[in-house]
Amino acid sequence: MTPEKLGLPNVLDPAWEYLKVFFRRRWFQRLWVVQEITLAKDVFFMCGAQTLPWEELWKASVFLDKLRHSVGLKALNQRLNLCSKPLASPCGGTVYFIHALHNIYHKKDHDLPLKPLLRWLNGSDDMFHSPCALLNALLGIVRFSQTTDPRDHVYALLGIVNKMLSKSGTITGPVTLIRADYQKSISQVFLETATLIMESTQMFSLLEKVADPTVRNVLDLPSWVPDFTTPGRVSIAFHGHANLNPFGATKCTPLTEKNLDIDDRLLHLNTFPWDCVASVGRPCLEMFKKGYLEDCAKLVSETQETYATINQPPIEVLWRTMLTDQLAKRHPAPPEAVVSFHNWLLVKLIEDIREPKDSIERIEAKIKSLPNLQMLAQTDTSGAIPWYEAIMKYIRLTVNMEQHEVKRELDVFREKAYEFEDPFKALGSYRRMFRTVSGHLGLGPQAMQAGDTVCLISGAPIPFVIRKSPFSKANRYTLVGEAYVHGIMHGEVCPRKTDRWERIGLE
Repeated sequence: MTPEKLGLPNVLDPAWEYLKVFFRRRWFQRLWVVQEITLAKDVFFMCGAQTLPWEELWKASVFLDKLRHSVGLKALNQRLNLCSKPLASPCGGTVYFIHALHNIYHKKDHDLPLKPLLRWLNGSDDMFHSPCALLNALLGIVRFSQTTDPRDHVYALLGIVNKMLSKSGTITGPVTLIRADYQKSISQVFLETATLIMESTQMFSLLEKVADPTVRNVLDLPSWVPDFTTPGRVSIAFHGHANLNPFGATKCTPLTEKNLDIDDRLLHLNTFPWDCVASVGRPCLEMFKKGYLEDCAKLVSETQETYATINQPPIEVLWRTMLTDQLAKRHPAPPEAVVSFHNWLLVKLIEDIREPKDSIERIEAKIKSLPNLQMLAQTDTSGAIPWYEAIMKYIRLTVNMEQHEVKRELDVFREKAYEFEDPFKALGSYRRMFRTVSGHLGLGPQAMQAGDTVCLISGAPIPFVIRKSPFSKANRYTLVGEAYVHGIMHGEVCPRKTDRWERIGLE
């Protein structure tokens, strides 16, 4: 497919450059714009002497979002810099911004799951059931926006909450969730907001907004309080929009009156400390560096016995874990996803192994120097791992080619790998693969390390990684982040007896 077939200018036409410049305007990154648009009766966009109805801007963003997921229009996608992770590029972030505004302004589902998110938070079909749940959802939707004063990441949303609740008929007058007080410190505002949301909803989606410690801007927050000035990671529970949240790691949790309570800066939770982290891989986004795949294969090779009972070979466990077993709004991920994974792996292996002017003999020696991948390939009956014959077939085909010709040949495989690589790139941001002592494979926060604990939190649909606080009292931990662990996401290890649950405090 080409832009011309859609009745659009050629990919080299200057019009596309103008569009990119337009969508990179800083206006699209301002958080207060969310309130300005949401509280307005009618919305028109003015740029210089030109006026554009809001609906036209929305339609353009819908097209650009579809373009971001289109393999056939990859050249145009690259020109506009619409990458798989929208927040990583100004233009892609703008598309997300417009989707968020349209969803809030019109209260329609569209591509952002505001209504399903609130339904999941509240256990109700009424999306406006809880003001705090609504505030929590909005904090997630506009998390990429920018403000001069970090406290406005909270304060700018208060008027929107009131308007949406008023329109729904839930309230007849303003609700005062939080009073804007600029005498309070940033950390105090964020802590009070998180406390209000957690205590009101008794749910744990707020913990999913906790960014990796390496990218926090506000450093004096408790580990469980999100830094609302950082975008955070793509949510494990919601990134695929597969039947809302498809997971239920604690669906057998014993019922209690309160899942949590907060004492000053300490969050008290009922937890089941399930397993310890035995080893961790390199950060996922280092997959472009040499040696990543061999390290990854080493982790996977140690899980074979664990998953034998569910009849999943290690290589299937690997690609399902990398995708959190979600793809194209489906959970479990469809078996045919292995084809895209195969092509992605082929590209990565060739890029790892092949160097310009390498002889056939040297390349053969490099393949043999990857024992963990070789062992996985020998046990792979699905054909997921492209090994010696597939790699050498390509090498012989391209051995005398120039680098640009080799790249063109690889692009054929890259297009076939897009369905796998696109979601994995998004999920892999600030995350890494890990293996537990029991031999389970998982995808967790980049800051995690061997010795951390993977736990279930009563009432939370996904596991979390926590770390024992070295100089604190017993049962005191810090939150590292959410995790996906293959084989425990639907209550498989959730204890039914109350005496196996522990009350801990997150600092």
